[in-house]
This record gives sequence, C-alpha cells and structure tokens, in this order.
Amino acid sequence: MPAAAFDVPFLLGMMRLHETPAMHDPEQLAQWIEARLEQGLHWFDHADIYGSGQGEALFGAALRARPALAQRVNVVTKASIANDNPAPGSGKVKHYNASPAYLNSAIDASLERLSVERLDHFLIHRPDLLMNAEATGRALDDAIEAGKIGAAGVSNHLSSQWRRLQGAMHHRLSANQIELSIAHTTPLFDGSFDDLCADGHAPWRGRRWQAGR
Repeated sequence: MPAAAFDVPFLLGMMRLHETPAMHDPEQLAQWIEARLEQGLHWFDHADIYGSGQGEALFGAALRARPALAQRVNVVTKASIANDNPAPGSGKVKHYNASPAYLNSAIDASLERLSVERLDHFLIHRPDLLMNAEATGRALDDAIEAGKIGAAGVSNHLSSQWRRLQGAMHHRLSANQIELSIAHTTPLFDGSFDDLCADGHAPWRGRRWQAGR
C-alpha cells in the first residue's frame, strides 16, 4: 500500500486499557469493542509492554466472551522493549531485544493472550542497536510464512535502521509507527516522514485508549 495515498487505517491505542477497571469485565469490554466496530474502527494497537501483558490479556478475554468479534477486529501488537524503567538498585538496565528468540516468544505469547489465530501486524517496538538484521529478518519472514503474523513492521525506527532490516528480508516491511501529532511535529521537518513515504511505509495514525469513549 503506497504511503503517498494515505489510505491507512486509524488505530485505537490500547496502552491504558489495563488502567481502566470498568473495562476489566470481559463482557463490558466486548460491548465497547462492538461499538467501535459499528463506528467503522477495526484496528486495535497493543504491545506486550502495555501493563506487562495485561492489556492483551484483557482484550483476549473480551474476544473469548464474544467469539465472533475475533473475525471482525484487526490486531496490531509490538515487542522488543525487554526491560522498561527498571527499579533503582536492581542492577538491570533499560534495553531493547529484537533477537529471533525474543521476538518468536513474544509473538507466541501475544497470540495466546489476545486469543487470535494471527496477528494482522507485528511491529518491532524500538530499535535494537545490537540487532543481527539477517537473523531478525529471517525470523519475521518465517513468522509471516507460518501464518502467525500477516505483516511485519517497525515502530520508532530511523530510516537507516528499517532499511538495514528490510535488506535482510524477503517480505516487505509494511509500516513504521512514528510519533507525529500537532504537539510533536519533528518528523515533518527532520526528514523522517519524507523517508517513510519514499520507502512506501504506511504513516500510521492512532488514538490512545480513553475510558468511556
């Protein structure tokens, strides 16, 4: 899908889902999902780091409460943030991991938590500076060919980083999920948005979870 056409889905971000107690009831969340589908909103954006998997688990419970919903939703999820904001004195550091073992495990875990047969899109959440592009690219290709993910992409990557990964893959990276808003216009002026469009990536736009909406 050429990015220049801007024919891309509007994603609903599920980052705060686990912080909304009212939506911890599977049937109530299923009703909310149903209402969004009726509005024409079909894409739901997750990550394994959101609530340490709680967001995906809650969403999956809602799909199990109403199994027919699983055929109507499109699910995006992300992984690679191996340790975010470690506790002071723990001896651990914040780091990212895009190794095949980590990503394969993350894909399987997300499939189970979300109760879907396939992730429509799977994104590498943050760039892993120590990534073996050939090994990671092969893992993503294999996941696509195994039917576990519909497409692979990246999130918050520089053009040089996604091009290095793309060069090691048979399948095309489909998207780069970047931070772009009225409050954060930097990508429009530093060349990153232009690079995204030039490489045919979909400039995804999204809206974070808001309780009661």
